[in-house]
Amino acid sequence: MALYEMDLNPGVGIPVHSHPYAEIFYVISGHTDFLRIDAEGQKRWVRCGPGDTLVAPINALHAFHNRTDKPSRFISSSNYYHQVALDTFGVPVNVDETSSGRRRAK
Repeated sequence: MALYEMDLNPGVGIPVHSHPYAEIFYVISGHTDFLRIDAEGQKRWVRCGPGDTLVAPINALHAFHNRTDKPSRFISSSNYYHQVALDTFGVPVNVDETSSGRRRAK
């Protein structure tokens, strides 16, 4: 699981995209506008403020922008970065060996 905090200045945002994992947004301060695009291609902007949560499902087209004149801050949560870290840095281990490389006594 990965959490990251993002600050968005007025007029800043991320364009329409999708990814093979769900993403959960929790707004801490200010207001962030999230674009949701349904299976029929209908677009709907949702303005979220402090304490609001929005979920972008797996493979869903979405975007977010700060379309106000004040900064906004939110937390994004997903499982993507956790998996990338395991794929990149994870090393197979033999659970029957100790840290010294010797086999454990049974």
